[in-house]
Amino acid sequence: MKQYTSVFASKKDQVARTPSYLVRAAKELFVPSSVERFFDPCPDDWTPDESQWNALDPNQPWGDFNFVNPPFDQTAKFFKRAIEQQDRAVSVFLVPPRFHTRYFANALPNIRRIVLINHRVRFVGYKDPLQSAVCFVVFGPAELTYPLDSGVESVQRIDVGFYASPKPLTVPEVKPPNAHLLHGALSDPLSQIMRSPEPNAVLCAARLDNKIVTQALTTADTYAVFICPTLRHETSKQKFLEGSMLLSTHGSDGYKYLEGHRKFAAHVLLCLSQTAHSEEEYDQLLRN
Repeated sequence: MKQYTSVFASKKDQVARTPSYLVRAAKELFVPSSVERFFDPCPDDWTPDESQWNALDPNQPWGDFNFVNPPFDQTAKFFKRAIEQQDRAVSVFLVPPRFHTRYFANALPNIRRIVLINHRVRFVGYKDPLQSAVCFVVFGPAELTYPLDSGVESVQRIDVGFYASPKPLTVPEVKPPNAHLLHGALSDPLSQIMRSPEPNAVLCAARLDNKIVTQALTTADTYAVFICPTLRHETSKQKFLEGSMLLSTHGSDGYKYLEGHRKFAAHVLLCLSQTAHSEEEYDQLLRN
Protein backbone atom coordinates (compact mmCIF):
# COMPACT_ATOMS: atom_id res chain seq x y z
CA MET A 1 0.00 0.00 0.00
CA LYS A 2 1.26 3.47 -0.89
CA GLN A 3 1.40 6.44 1.47
CA TYR A 4 0.47 10.01 0.54
CA THR A 5 3.41 12.39 0.40
CA SER A 6 3.08 15.99 -0.77
CA VAL A 7 0.08 15.67 -3.06
CA PHE A 8 -0.40 19.44 -3.44
CA ALA A 9 3.07 20.47 -4.55
CA SER A 10 4.98 17.35 -5.51
CA LYS A 11 5.28 15.16 -8.57
CA LYS A 12 4.86 12.16 -6.28
CA ASP A 13 1.49 10.53 -5.60
CA GLN A 14 -0.27 12.36 -8.42
CA VAL A 15 -1.78 9.27 -10.04
CA ALA A 16 -4.28 8.05 -7.44
CA ARG A 17 -7.39 6.30 -8.77
CA THR A 18 -10.80 7.48 -7.56
CA PRO A 19 -12.91 4.82 -5.79
CA SER A 20 -15.78 3.78 -8.03
CA TYR A 21 -18.49 4.66 -5.49
CA LEU A 22 -17.50 8.35 -5.78
CA VAL A 23 -17.63 8.26 -9.58
CA ARG A 24 -21.09 6.70 -9.34
CA ALA A 25 -22.23 9.40 -6.89
CA ALA A 26 -20.98 12.12 -9.25
CA LYS A 27 -22.84 10.58 -12.17
CA GLU A 28 -26.09 10.34 -10.17
CA LEU A 29 -25.76 13.95 -9.03
CA PHE A 30 -24.67 15.74 -12.20
CA VAL A 31 -25.32 13.67 -15.32
CA PRO A 32 -28.66 12.94 -17.08
CA SER A 33 -29.67 9.30 -16.88
CA SER A 34 -29.50 9.06 -20.68
CA VAL A 35 -25.71 9.49 -20.52
CA GLU A 36 -24.03 6.13 -19.99
CA ARG A 37 -20.49 7.10 -19.08
CA PHE A 38 -18.19 9.95 -18.24
CA PHE A 39 -15.22 10.83 -20.40
CA ASP A 40 -12.02 10.76 -18.34
CA PRO A 41 -9.51 13.31 -19.69
CA CYS A 42 -7.10 12.53 -16.85
CA PRO A 43 -6.89 8.76 -16.20
CA ASP A 44 -4.86 7.60 -13.23
CA ASP A 45 -1.73 6.98 -15.34
CA TRP A 46 -1.93 10.31 -17.20
CA THR A 47 1.19 12.44 -17.65
CA PRO A 48 1.36 15.89 -19.30
CA ASP A 49 3.93 14.82 -21.90
CA GLU A 50 1.98 12.05 -23.60
CA SER A 51 2.41 12.08 -27.38
CA GLN A 52 -1.10 10.92 -28.34
CA TRP A 53 -3.31 12.59 -25.73
CA ASN A 54 -2.75 15.71 -23.68
CA ALA A 55 -5.72 16.77 -21.57
CA LEU A 56 -4.38 20.32 -21.39
CA ASP A 57 -3.94 20.75 -25.14
CA PRO A 58 -6.55 23.27 -26.42
CA ASN A 59 -6.67 21.37 -29.71
CA GLN A 60 -7.79 18.15 -28.01
CA PRO A 61 -11.36 18.60 -26.69
CA TRP A 62 -12.82 16.68 -23.79
CA GLY A 63 -16.13 14.83 -23.91
CA ASP A 64 -19.60 16.25 -23.32
CA PHE A 65 -19.63 14.97 -19.71
CA ASN A 66 -16.27 14.64 -17.97
CA PHE A 67 -15.08 13.31 -14.63
CA VAL A 68 -11.74 14.83 -13.68
CA ASN A 69 -9.53 13.75 -10.78
CA PRO A 70 -6.48 15.83 -11.76
CA PRO A 71 -3.01 15.81 -10.25
CA PHE A 72 -3.64 18.18 -7.35
CA ASP A 73 -0.55 20.20 -8.16
CA GLN A 74 -2.07 20.99 -11.58
CA THR A 75 -5.65 21.76 -10.54
CA ALA A 76 -5.38 25.37 -11.74
CA LYS A 77 -4.46 24.25 -15.28
CA PHE A 78 -7.31 21.74 -15.40
CA PHE A 79 -9.81 24.33 -14.11
CA LYS A 80 -8.70 26.67 -16.90
CA ARG A 81 -9.14 23.95 -19.53
CA ALA A 82 -12.64 23.12 -18.24
CA ILE A 83 -13.64 26.79 -18.33
CA GLU A 84 -12.47 27.03 -21.94
CA GLN A 85 -14.95 24.26 -22.83
CA GLN A 86 -17.81 25.10 -20.48
CA ASP A 87 -20.20 26.31 -23.19
CA ARG A 88 -20.46 22.78 -24.57
CA ALA A 89 -19.12 20.44 -21.88
CA VAL A 90 -19.92 19.59 -18.26
CA SER A 91 -16.82 18.79 -16.19
CA VAL A 92 -17.10 17.32 -12.69
CA PHE A 93 -13.89 17.62 -10.65
CA LEU A 94 -12.89 15.74 -7.53
CA VAL A 95 -10.41 18.04 -5.75
CA PRO A 96 -9.58 19.34 -2.27
CA PRO A 97 -11.66 22.43 -1.35
CA ARG A 98 -8.72 24.83 -1.36
CA PHE A 99 -10.95 27.91 -1.29
CA HIS A 100 -8.05 30.10 -0.09
CA THR A 101 -6.12 29.71 -3.35
CA ARG A 102 -6.08 32.32 -6.08
CA TYR A 103 -6.95 29.78 -8.78
CA PHE A 104 -10.11 28.81 -6.93
CA ALA A 105 -11.13 32.43 -6.42
CA ASN A 106 -10.52 33.19 -10.11
CA ALA A 107 -12.60 30.19 -11.20
CA LEU A 108 -15.54 30.96 -8.90
CA PRO A 109 -17.60 32.96 -11.46
CA ASN A 110 -17.57 29.88 -13.69
CA ILE A 111 -18.26 27.25 -11.04
CA ARG A 112 -21.82 25.92 -11.23
CA ARG A 113 -21.81 23.58 -8.23
CA ILE A 114 -19.70 22.76 -5.18
CA VAL A 115 -20.55 19.65 -3.17
CA LEU A 116 -18.50 18.99 -0.04
CA ILE A 117 -18.02 15.29 0.75
CA ASN A 118 -18.38 14.74 4.47
CA HIS A 119 -15.95 11.88 4.91
CA ARG A 120 -12.26 11.35 4.22
CA VAL A 121 -11.65 9.45 0.99
CA ARG A 122 -9.23 6.56 0.65
CA PHE A 123 -8.01 6.41 -2.92
CA VAL A 124 -7.44 3.05 -4.56
CA GLY A 125 -4.09 1.53 -3.67
CA TYR A 126 -3.55 3.62 -0.52
CA LYS A 127 -3.53 2.35 3.05
CA ASP A 128 -5.15 5.39 4.66
CA PRO A 129 -7.63 8.09 3.63
CA LEU A 130 -6.34 11.38 2.27
CA GLN A 131 -5.88 13.79 5.19
CA SER A 132 -7.56 16.62 3.30
CA ALA A 133 -11.25 16.89 2.58
CA VAL A 134 -12.36 16.61 -1.04
CA CYS A 135 -15.30 18.02 -2.95
CA PHE A 136 -17.01 17.93 -6.33
CA VAL A 137 -16.63 21.11 -8.36
CA VAL A 138 -18.72 21.42 -11.53
CA PHE A 139 -18.19 23.56 -14.63
CA GLY A 140 -20.58 23.72 -17.57
CA PRO A 141 -23.14 25.81 -19.45
CA ALA A 142 -24.79 28.40 -17.22
CA GLU A 143 -28.29 27.44 -18.36
CA LEU A 144 -27.88 23.71 -17.83
CA THR A 145 -30.23 22.15 -15.27
CA TYR A 146 -28.49 19.45 -13.27
CA PRO A 147 -30.24 16.49 -11.66
CA LEU A 148 -29.15 17.98 -8.33
CA ASP A 149 -31.70 20.77 -8.83
CA SER A 150 -34.61 18.34 -8.54
CA GLY A 151 -33.50 17.20 -5.09
CA VAL A 152 -31.29 14.25 -4.15
CA GLU A 153 -31.53 12.34 -0.90
CA SER A 154 -28.71 12.86 1.61
CA VAL A 155 -27.61 16.13 -0.01
CA GLN A 156 -28.17 19.29 2.00
CA ARG A 157 -28.02 22.74 0.44
CA ILE A 158 -26.03 25.38 2.30
CA ASP A 159 -25.18 28.98 1.55
CA VAL A 160 -21.54 29.96 1.86
CA GLY A 161 -19.58 33.04 0.94
CA PHE A 162 -16.22 33.74 -0.68
CA TYR A 163 -14.15 36.82 -0.03
CA ALA A 164 -11.19 37.42 -2.35
CA SER A 165 -8.73 40.20 -1.57
CA PRO A 166 -6.19 41.54 -4.08
CA LYS A 167 -3.58 41.45 -1.31
CA PRO A 168 -2.79 39.18 1.65
CA LEU A 169 -4.76 40.18 4.74
CA THR A 170 -3.99 39.96 8.43
CA VAL A 171 -6.34 38.79 11.15
CA PRO A 172 -6.96 42.30 12.61
CA GLU A 173 -8.08 43.57 9.19
CA VAL A 174 -11.05 41.19 9.01
CA LYS A 175 -11.79 40.23 12.62
CA PRO A 176 -15.18 41.57 13.72
CA PRO A 177 -15.37 43.11 17.19
CA ASN A 178 -15.66 40.45 19.91
CA ALA A 179 -15.14 37.60 17.43
CA HIS A 180 -13.46 34.41 18.62
CA LEU A 181 -10.06 33.59 17.12
CA LEU A 182 -9.24 29.89 16.90
CA HIS A 183 -5.77 29.44 15.48
CA GLY A 184 -4.72 26.23 17.20
CA ALA A 185 -7.13 23.70 18.66
CA LEU A 186 -10.43 23.79 16.80
CA SER A 187 -12.84 20.96 17.67
CA ASP A 188 -13.44 21.54 21.40
CA PRO A 189 -13.73 25.36 21.37
CA LEU A 190 -15.87 25.34 18.24
CA SER A 191 -18.13 22.69 19.78
CA GLN A 192 -18.63 24.91 22.83
CA ILE A 193 -19.43 27.91 20.65
CA MET A 194 -21.94 25.90 18.60
CA ARG A 195 -23.65 24.62 21.76
CA SER A 196 -24.24 28.18 22.92
CA PRO A 197 -27.48 29.69 21.57
CA GLU A 198 -25.85 33.12 21.47
CA PRO A 199 -24.84 34.60 18.11
CA ASN A 200 -21.07 34.49 17.66
CA ALA A 201 -18.49 35.24 14.99
CA VAL A 202 -15.47 32.93 14.71
CA LEU A 203 -12.26 33.31 12.72
CA CYS A 204 -10.67 29.91 12.27
CA ALA A 205 -9.00 27.49 9.91
CA ALA A 206 -11.22 26.21 7.10
CA ARG A 207 -10.73 22.60 8.19
CA LEU A 208 -13.40 20.98 6.06
CA ASP A 209 -12.08 17.54 6.99
CA ASN A 210 -13.15 18.28 10.59
CA LYS A 211 -16.55 16.86 11.56
CA ILE A 212 -17.30 19.78 13.90
CA VAL A 213 -16.74 22.22 11.04
CA THR A 214 -19.03 20.18 8.76
CA GLN A 215 -21.69 20.13 11.48
CA ALA A 216 -21.36 23.89 11.86
CA LEU A 217 -21.78 24.47 8.13
CA THR A 218 -25.01 22.47 8.13
CA THR A 219 -26.47 24.10 11.25
CA ALA A 220 -29.39 26.46 10.73
CA ASP A 221 -28.63 30.20 10.98
CA THR A 222 -24.89 29.60 10.55
CA TYR A 223 -22.99 31.11 7.64
CA ALA A 224 -19.36 30.69 6.55
CA VAL A 225 -17.25 33.02 4.41
CA PHE A 226 -14.02 31.53 3.02
CA ILE A 227 -11.21 34.07 2.72
CA CYS A 228 -8.68 34.22 -0.11
CA PRO A 229 -5.75 34.40 0.35
CA THR A 230 -5.49 32.75 3.74
CA LEU A 231 -5.14 35.09 6.72
CA ARG A 232 -1.86 35.92 8.43
CA HIS A 233 -1.10 37.26 11.88
CA GLU A 234 -0.17 40.92 12.03
CA THR A 235 3.13 40.48 13.86
CA SER A 236 4.42 37.27 12.26
CA LYS A 237 4.40 35.21 9.10
CA GLN A 238 2.23 32.55 10.73
CA LYS A 239 -0.94 31.84 8.79
CA PHE A 240 -3.87 29.43 8.54
CA LEU A 241 -2.25 26.75 6.39
CA GLU A 242 -5.52 25.02 5.48
CA GLY A 243 -7.20 28.27 4.55
CA SER A 244 -9.29 30.53 6.75
CA MET A 245 -12.95 31.36 7.21
CA LEU A 246 -15.23 33.65 9.14
CA LEU A 247 -18.04 31.63 10.65
CA SER A 248 -21.15 33.48 11.86
CA THR A 249 -23.19 31.24 14.15
CA HIS A 250 -26.81 31.28 15.28
CA GLY A 251 -27.87 34.33 13.30
CA SER A 252 -24.78 36.43 13.92
CA ASP A 253 -24.18 39.19 11.37
CA GLY A 254 -20.41 38.99 11.77
CA TYR A 255 -20.10 38.08 8.08
CA LYS A 256 -21.20 41.61 7.19
CA TYR A 257 -17.77 42.73 8.35
CA LEU A 258 -16.50 41.32 5.04
CA GLU A 259 -18.30 43.73 2.73
CA GLY A 260 -18.64 42.69 -0.88
CA HIS A 261 -18.17 38.97 -0.37
CA ARG A 262 -19.73 36.72 -2.98
CA LYS A 263 -22.52 34.38 -1.89
CA PHE A 264 -22.71 30.88 -3.31
CA ALA A 265 -25.22 28.05 -2.94
CA ALA A 266 -23.18 24.93 -2.20
CA HIS A 267 -24.15 21.47 -0.97
CA VAL A 268 -22.92 18.90 1.53
CA LEU A 269 -23.16 15.20 0.75
CA LEU A 270 -24.31 14.04 4.16
CA CYS A 271 -24.33 10.27 3.75
CA LEU A 272 -22.44 8.26 1.20
CA SER A 273 -22.00 4.52 1.21
CA GLN A 274 -18.29 3.77 0.99
CA THR A 275 -18.64 0.47 -0.82
CA ALA A 276 -15.60 -1.49 -1.94
CA HIS A 277 -13.96 -0.31 -5.12
CA SER A 278 -14.97 -2.25 -8.21
CA GLU A 279 -12.71 -2.10 -11.26
CA GLU A 280 -15.55 -3.43 -13.41
CA GLU A 281 -17.94 -0.69 -12.29
CA TYR A 282 -15.18 1.89 -12.67
CA ASP A 283 -14.70 0.91 -16.31
CA GLN A 284 -18.46 1.02 -16.86
CA LEU A 285 -18.64 4.58 -15.53
CA LEU A 286 -15.59 6.02 -17.27
CA ARG A 287 -14.07 5.90 -20.74
CA ASN A 288 -10.91 7.46 -22.13
